[in-house]
Amino acid sequence: MKKNIYLSIVFILYLYLTGCTTVQTLYLQDVEVKAPINQSPVHITDSTETPSVSVSMRFAYNPKKEIKARTEGTPKVNQMGVYQVDTIYNPDGTIRYQKNSNNRYAYKGQNLTWNFASVNAAIDFDLKLSKNFALFGGLNYASGNKKTL
Repeated sequence: MKKNIYLSIVFILYLYLTGCTTVQTLYLQDVEVKAPINQSPVHITDSTETPSVSVSMRFAYNPKKEIKARTEGTPKVNQMGVYQVDTIYNPDGTIRYQKNSNNRYAYKGQNLTWNFASVNAAIDFDLKLSKNFALFGGLNYASGNKKTL
């Protein structure tokens, strides 16, 4: 009985650690992102003064409104610079898409446009409660193109 429980636990741990995944390739021909550039909310604190509160504020103004670039791994395109696919209608009513053989040329354009905030403001709070425990929270505000992002 114990052996079966042990084997069951090992099997469940194996499934949990290896996981079941579905691999699918997503081809993006043109991407437009409207989002602020945020800093990571990771704060490293020392444990010398507890309890204590730290307040951090940030403000940034950026007159440049966007960045354009070409993403790595962009699939090959046809002569007109477009990724071409064939739509296949199956007899059972389902639809699938298949790569077209005309996609033989490297994509030369810029397919990533990132519109970021012209104004970005933030305030962060760090509350060290003990030598081993701290709480962190904050507020961010970003605005670009007269819209709140």
